[in-house]
Amino acid sequence: MADAKTPQPLDPHELMKWLAALRRATQPTAQNAPV
Repeated sequence: MADAKTPQPLDPHELMKWLAALRRATQPTAQNAPV
């Protein structure tokens, strides 16, 4: 996750998308998609 090291202004949409991706990564039943 290179995005974590990139200093960016916290956008609500960007944050939601990041959280969605994080949830997807933490779910064992989720398909492992290349990020």
